[in-house]
Amino acid sequence: MTALSPIHAWHYDMLIDHQRNHFYEEIIRKNCKDKIVLEIGAGSGLMSVLAIRHGAKQVICCEANPLLAKAAELLIRRMGLEDKIKLIQGFSTDIATDSIPKVDMVLHELFASDPFAEDVIHSLRDAKRFMKPDAIYVPEGIQLTYQAVKGHELRQELKFAGIELTEMTQLLGQVHPALRNNKTPGTQNKTYFLPKVSMESLVKNSYDYLETNPDLVGVDAIELTYMIYDGEKEMQAAPFGLLAENRHWSTIFFYKTNLPSDQLQFCLQNEEMKLAVF
Repeated sequence: MTALSPIHAWHYDMLIDHQRNHFYEEIIRKNCKDKIVLEIGAGSGLMSVLAIRHGAKQVICCEANPLLAKAAELLIRRMGLEDKIKLIQGFSTDIATDSIPKVDMVLHELFASDPFAEDVIHSLRDAKRFMKPDAIYVPEGIQLTYQAVKGHELRQELKFAGIELTEMTQLLGQVHPALRNNKTPGTQNKTYFLPKVSMESLVKNSYDYLETNPDLVGVDAIELTYMIYDGEKEMQAAPFGLLAENRHWSTIFFYKTNLPSDQLQFCLQNEEMKLAVF
């Protein structure tokens, strides 16, 4: 019996996210001309097709999900690009080193709401064995950005059948900033930007950054997202606050529980983002 593979609904949100699609098309256009390209995580096959459209000599793309790989195969065939795009159904980490030509560019879109959650560093580090000495990663890097969240009033009072859930109202007001009222309508929390970090640096050094910010004292959560950049071109993965329509990314919250500290350490443990309070 062959196991079925899931297709997640966020693929739809991803493919109708034209801000994302235009961003990727622009950085592909800027970087891929006359290059041999390896795309990791081909999904629908759209990015590989765009790379050929904008002048890539050859694209090798890999997709582990067999249903997505089949959809990409059909797209490539329908576009008449079988001679220029080689599709491999599987993980890039399982490709034999000598089975594909050395590449000039590694194209990747492995970013989840947690930018490190989809084995992005492991996959790009492994891809070094396919890359020419001067090969590049596209996009080039990321920049974490966050807002400090403070406020305890829930948008809706918790009660049912005449029973007021006062204790849960107080508890969730402390730990669930996404549910809160904005006590000063029309104003935005201040956004803070950590230093930019290239994918080249990440594959060599992972990620560990200590942030000192006096505005962190007394807040009870950090709302985190990130910028994806390539040269001067950049795109924010998720908007702060409520979810935006047609974006498959969302911000993530780290709960600070009101500790009187002005320092946070953003770091990776087993390729997953962690945040420590000092």
